[in-house]
Amino acid sequence: MIPIPIEIQVLDLLAKGRLSNRSIAVHLGIGRTAVDAVARAGALRPRPKGRQGTTQKPKRLRTPGWCKACRCHVYWEPCVACTARDYLAQKRA
Repeated sequence: MIPIPIEIQVLDLLAKGRLSNRSIAVHLGIGRTAVDAVARAGALRPRPKGRQGTTQKPKRLRTPGWCKACRCHVYWEPCVACTARDYLAQKRA
């Protein structure tokens, strides 16, 4: 991720229309793909606010047990599938 001030400069240079994406990348010292990503987005993207989701840390069970959320037979609680499902649900929201 590139810093927001650089994104603002990229958007300004793209709006002026004088420079190509490659010359903007060289001018600002960033990659062409970063300039292309900003050009495709057309606006500043929302920034993640750190890791969100379950606040409980996974704990190792001594013997296999059942996940309280999905009832899978696991050694870790919450199970990896539930953790991934929560993460993807928050990412989509």
